Amino acid sequence: MTQYASAVFALVDDLRATFPRLDITVQQDHPQVDLNIDIPCQAGLPFSINLSLQEDELHLSVGGFWRSYHPCDRADVLHWFRETVGGLLSGSHRIVNHYRGQRLVAGDLEHLHAGEWKTVAEGYRRLWLGRRRTEILLRKPHRTPSNKPLERAGMNRRGEGNRGCAGRSAPIR
Repeated sequence: MTQYASAVFALVDDLRATFPRLDITVQQDHPQVDLNIDIPCQAGLPFSINLSLQEDELHLSVGGFWRSYHPCDRADVLHWFRETVGGLLSGSHRIVNHYRGQRLVAGDLEHLHAGEWKTVAEGYRRLWLGRRRTEILLRKPHRTPSNKPLERAGMNRRGEGNRGCAGRSAPIR
């Protein structure tokens, strides 16, 4: 096992300790990556999360948001992943997906700070022109001035349910 895989296993162990009822699958024999970690949508989590290790680079993919950092055994990189994934699982972070028609073109990571959602990272973006709609991937609803009260986790600003596991809103812990 490489030092990078050891660092990622420590991250997964920390997530499992923090969220003991969460289903986290680790695949070591994936054909394209060194490690593949899936947190599928499940009771209390209306979207899936994927982490993958490719040599020294750790990738995070949630909805339209994709980001990678390397080397992944650095303390600041591990801290970012721990805070981000933990925040997505606890509801203090969310993903805002942007669509042009039915095509997903971008995703942003936002953090709830002092009652306001702030963009902390932008994911991969495709060129889009014209009108777009957004979809919010959020573990549980929050009342803030920047996102009027949402009826349930996974609702977008138009009141439509998410495309993942809509309707699953029981807490994980």
